[in-house]
Amino acid sequence: MTCGVDIACYRRREAEEARLREAAIQAEEEAARQAAAREAAARRCPCCGTAIYDAPCCHACTETALACLAASNPDRALEIAQSLRTVWPNDPDLLNIVGAVHEARHDGENALLYYRAAAAAAPRAHEAHANVARLTSAPGRGGPGPAGPRKRVPLGLAIGVGVGCMAAIAVVAVVLAVLFLGASVAPRSYDMSRVAIGMTEDEVRSALGPAEHTQSMSSGYAMAGVETSRTDYWYYGPYQLVFTTPLPGYSEPRLESINKY
Repeated sequence: MTCGVDIACYRRREAEEARLREAAIQAEEEAARQAAAREAAARRCPCCGTAIYDAPCCHACTETALACLAASNPDRALEIAQSLRTVWPNDPDLLNIVGAVHEARHDGENALLYYRAAAAAAPRAHEAHANVARLTSAPGRGGPGPAGPRKRVPLGLAIGVGVGCMAAIAVVAVVLAVLFLGASVAPRSYDMSRVAIGMTEDEVRSALGPAEHTQSMSSGYAMAGVETSRTDYWYYGPYQLVFTTPLPGYSEPRLESINKY
């Protein structure tokens, strides 16, 4: 009887140990699942919820923040950047965005702090170093600083200056046109002392240059339709030079007369 009781107790003890082992295994698995969930949550963008595994920061949300900054919406840009910095606090792009927001709000001191933090986080980030150099050269820091506000020219003065410039351009154009037309219509002068009666056409062309225009006339046709004489008229300004070609034989034309009209 005692032996049967011992066996029952032993079996109950084994069952309890098995239950405890199973409970321990389940607890370990639950802890592993929770750790994995926490790690996955830490790698998700706090703005869009996208899982990020292959980049130091959410590129899409960073671009959105930059677009908001370019669209003169610094409040939204700051909201996105600060939300991203809860996961990526030392990202140089985010630090630059926060610094740019402070600069847009004319808070140069805080802007310089964030630009310097971005330069320290990424020593090769040229934009951050350029921003630091630009702000450290502002007034009060040993540099010239940005130019002051532009002075507006009165509208009446601007219109008057514009009209005056247009009138001056018109006068210059008229003067140039007159000079050009005067030069183009002025008659050319020819030295007729360089030619003499009896010269050939080639000799006259060598002395005076090509004629302004020419004209030829034929006359004296014989019964067979053969040209027996020809007269050529060359015009040089107010001068008419007459060349005749006595035929037959087709001898070379000679200067016969010089007429002025």
